[in-house]
Amino acid sequence: MSTGTATNGHGSPDTARRLCQQTALGAARMAIESGEDVSTLRERVTSPGGTTERGIEALESAGLRDAFREALTAAAARAGELADTLGGAEPQA
Repeated sequence: MSTGTATNGHGSPDTARRLCQQTALGAARMAIESGEDVSTLRERVTSPGGTTERGIEALESAGLRDAFREALTAAAARAGELADTLGGAEPQA
């Protein structure tokens, strides 16, 4: 994310890295402190025709939702394998 930010003219790699970190931190804080569903929060910060909407459209077109679903499924399967191997209990959802 920071590489793309710097490549698109938003400062040095260090500035881009800090911008990405602060964006993620701000989003996480908003999600934790508001107590609202993240979908609701996203809808509130997404202006029609704005930059967030355009970025989300690009992520959806690239299949990000499916990629996350596959990653979570793979991680859960591996957690089960490790639990079997190590003799531990299955992780709870």
